[in-house]
Amino acid sequence: MNANALKLEEVQVEEKEMFQNQLNKQKVEEHVIKVVSNNEIAKERKAENDMLKEDIAQLLGDSDEPMVVELPNGEFAVIKIRKNKREVLDREALAHVSKIDKDEFKSQLDFAMLVKQGKITTSMIKHCMAEKESKTVSIRVVKT
Repeated sequence: MNANALKLEEVQVEEKEMFQNQLNKQKVEEHVIKVVSNNEIAKERKAENDMLKEDIAQLLGDSDEPMVVELPNGEFAVIKIRKNKREVLDREALAHVSKIDKDEFKSQLDFAMLVKQGKITTSMIKHCMAEKESKTVSIRVVKT
């Protein structure tokens, strides 16, 4: 092979590599766009599912019994509502009782400092605790 033929072959290899790199970059861009789009769709679907589950919880009310729904494909969905109770601090009530701005109650460290300074007491905190009830809807598909 002569020098001109070698140079021509090198140029062709470089062009092929450049073309392949450009093609790879284009594929990466397409994949990234698809992933971002899928993530947006997933967020929208999750928000919609959350709203639907809230509606289901309201429609079923205080029922403790699981409900079974037959799906169009012949499978069954089991709907269960789990009730959760927990105690939460009513920060507005504590702010009112202690005459301190509620924005000062941001972290546990803030509470510790205010108790140490004597601005609030543990009995004030206990007095401002309230029981909060929430419902969690679970929908599980059972295959037959």
